[in-house]
Amino acid sequence: MAKPWLGAKISKEAYILAPGTLEGKTAECSIGGIFLFIPLIEKLGLPEVVSQTRLPRSKQMPPLQHFLSFLALKLIGKERLSQVNDLNFDQGMGLFARLNVLPKRTPILDYSYRLDPFILDRLLQGFVRQMNRHHAYRSDTKNLDLHTIPHYGYESVLETHWVPTKGERLKGAATLFAQDCETQSSKLLNWIAHLLPFFG
Repeated sequence: MAKPWLGAKISKEAYILAPGTLEGKTAECSIGGIFLFIPLIEKLGLPEVVSQTRLPRSKQMPPLQHFLSFLALKLIGKERLSQVNDLNFDQGMGLFARLNVLPKRTPILDYSYRLDPFILDRLLQGFVRQMNRHHAYRSDTKNLDLHTIPHYGYESVLETHWVPTKGERLKGAATLFAQDCETQSSKLLNWIAHLLPFFG
């Protein structure tokens, strides 16, 4: 095992905080705005969704704490789980997940590898069911996604489009994905037909 540099600070291992220790607890947080999401998390019943999904448990902590750790990173715009090391000493971010600190890079990556597509699909289905209970998907709601499928041919005659994942414009085909929340395809097709001229 590699030794730390002389004088380097080593963060504590993440552990769950007992409910009785949370009342009146204060901690500094680099991004305090993350706590504004807690009422929404409670309202949507995300802890119940995680419980019903039966996510795998680790030796260190229950599934909910892993889920909230992932969610915390997503909410503050971290693109990769490995970037959690930037928050090793941030007790406020740990408090968001009811932990002393967020898990370090290795444990959080190890746990993510245990989440196979079937588990993630169950989690997504549970989330959608919960959202339906709150009538989040109304009949007049349309889900619309615009994607660019890059083309890497040398003689491509396609126009260039912005590709967010690449952070640049690339030659490719602009595609439109639309979903009607009541799956009424006739209405959906009419809606797309009216929309398409704007993308011409």
